[in-house]
Amino acid sequence: MAVIETPESKALIVEIFEGMDTKGKEIIKKHTFRNVALGASADSVHSAAEALTSLYMGAMNTINVVNTNELTKN
Repeated sequence: MAVIETPESKALIVEIFEGMDTKGKEIIKKHTFRNVALGASADSVHSAAEALTSLYMGAMNTINVVNTNELTKN
């Protein structure tokens, strides 16, 4: 039997470097943006992450995309 993968959702997670704490440890905040269009390309998601990061005080650290898929047997 073949397994069918059906995309259900996509989320963008942006980690922003906001400085150092009193002990010298990095302060990194995660911001999650849900309901990203399933057909969005990597380039468009990256551009959106850069635009969203510009709204915060810190610098972009990492960008992650989480895809949720349902697997069913046919």
